[in-house]
Amino acid sequence: MRNQGDLDLNLIVVFDDLLRHRSVTRAALAGGVTQGTISKALKKLRLYYDDPLFLKTNDGVTPTPKALAMEPDVTGMVRAARNSLIGRGAFEPSTAQRTINLSVSDGTELVFIPALMAHLRSLAPNCSLRTIDALGREREALETGEIDIAIYGPIKTTGRIRQQKLFDHVMVVLAHRDCPFNEEITIEQMATLEHVAIAPTRSDRLSIEAQIAKAGVQRSPALTTPHWLIVPHVVAGNPSTVSIVPRKLAEIYRDLFGLKVLTPRFDLPLIEVLQFWHERSDFDPFNVWLRTLLKQMFFKNADLHVR
Repeated sequence: MRNQGDLDLNLIVVFDDLLRHRSVTRAALAGGVTQGTISKALKKLRLYYDDPLFLKTNDGVTPTPKALAMEPDVTGMVRAARNSLIGRGAFEPSTAQRTINLSVSDGTELVFIPALMAHLRSLAPNCSLRTIDALGREREALETGEIDIAIYGPIKTTGRIRQQKLFDHVMVVLAHRDCPFNEEITIEQMATLEHVAIAPTRSDRLSIEAQIAKAGVQRSPALTTPHWLIVPHVVAGNPSTVSIVPRKLAEIYRDLFGLKVLTPRFDLPLIEVLQFWHERSDFDPFNVWLRTLLKQMFFKNADLHVR
């Protein structure tokens, strides 16, 4: 390795972008420079550290063991600099031009993205919104900067992933319009019907089925799926089919498909919804603004809160 004074500190920013994005193309977009600029900077970094640092893969680059060993120092240095020099400036949503990247489930997307877009049209008209299917790799996507915020139920996180509770989903029973029960439904009545169940896509996600079983609802589902959007189609096709779903989602399905929303006469779990971000963004003005907007948006929606 060369003398420390020979290193252009701007190269450390490129190093950090490559660590976060694992791609020359994405690092260039993040830094607002050309791919050629990133490639030239990487060449200098390789020469300085006498190591390839990043190796080509099918979809980008992967850091070498030496680069991974240096990651905490590199990301810490860049974060400290940004917090000190740039992070003190306020984010101006009215003039900002950027893409907001969120990872959400299909059900969350249906319920909340239209409302969020309405807020953005008013507050940040030059920003666009992009939802990404990072299900099962939320932590990686937050680490690399592929997404700004993830909105999900409880998931296991590392010490570098922050979280904040937004609200609790109240669960209700979605039923066919010709279901023999009206307004309310008991456990005994539930047992006479076919069920559509939602299963988690991996072991570290909250199992709604396990929570429902704790409430005393025993069932052998006719369909088990990880996708919320198929539920109303199945329920609408069979008068003897029901599904336990979040109330806000059930109300949308009721209006679109002419279904019933029944209040359970038994206790169902409240399902927490949280927002997650990487510690790197703790003091980033944009991310702070986005987290605050999401929290306020959900807080002001009284229907989301248990009364």
